[in-house]
Amino acid sequence: MKRLGDILNQPSSFEYDLKSIFKESAGIGLFIFLFLTIFKPFETEGITETITVTLAVNFGYGLITFLAVFIYNALIPKLFPKLFFQDRIKFKHVILYISGLLILIGLGNAFYHHALYPVNSLFKDVIDFQFCTTAIGLFPVVYLFMMGQYWSLKKNIRNAQAINQDLGNAQKQKTEFPFPEQSLTLTSENRKETLQIPSSRLLFIKSAGNYIEVFTHENNRVKKHLLRNTIKRIDHHLARNAFIMRCHRAYLMNLLNIQKVSGDSQGYRVTVRDTNLQVPVSRSYLKQFKRSIRQMTIK
Repeated sequence: MKRLGDILNQPSSFEYDLKSIFKESAGIGLFIFLFLTIFKPFETEGITETITVTLAVNFGYGLITFLAVFIYNALIPKLFPKLFFQDRIKFKHVILYISGLLILIGLGNAFYHHALYPVNSLFKDVIDFQFCTTAIGLFPVVYLFMMGQYWSLKKNIRNAQAINQDLGNAQKQKTEFPFPEQSLTLTSENRKETLQIPSSRLLFIKSAGNYIEVFTHENNRVKKHLLRNTIKRIDHHLARNAFIMRCHRAYLMNLLNIQKVSGDSQGYRVTVRDTNLQVPVSRSYLKQFKRSIRQMTIK
């Protein structure tokens, strides 16, 4: 049971891209159309039609499947942004997500089938199509999900290697902070608390609800400071510092204290220099992150 629990709680990758969602939805819809046309699973019901009518009906099933998949994948992440856009999605959520998708496809096709052939009760058609949808649709949906995980892994590893190459040996051999040392002043939202940090000592800043956690490296250990403020305000306040950038919805990173970048199927993570702490890098910030790393190494 513990092993099963570990599997279900494993993080899963998610990338919201309408172009990719459209392509995947079209692929699943096409699969349904071809499957019904080639294997003809509904002929046992005694339905006899011309080839043209059969193709048109099967196209309808494929179209409904396409619309259900596209609308579901485009809408659900927007309704639950804290789950999908803050790296909290786990394998158990993916199972529920796929189950909900199959139910929606089954309902859409059941109503479509009942409108064309009202021979049985709507309830029976719904039950029959839930079974057919699970049996037929489970394979392409799971296959696309697994392939997505595989390609995410390959792409993320490749991007991480490119970033580490940009970091290069030159950065590892630097013994001095490559920017003039300055004092960073962070204040609480009500300005009652003030925190001053040498720029070379700042590691990263993390959002924690209505607070921010400021991680610094002092006396060979990591220290955490708590301030009542938001990551958005602090990001705006530190915008003039080129070596500090937003790398995630909940994180600001000091680029000059990066040891290495790693990639897996879930995304990217930065290992903070002289610590075993890791900071996530969201895909939406990756392009700017890579550009900033390249500019840092030039200096």
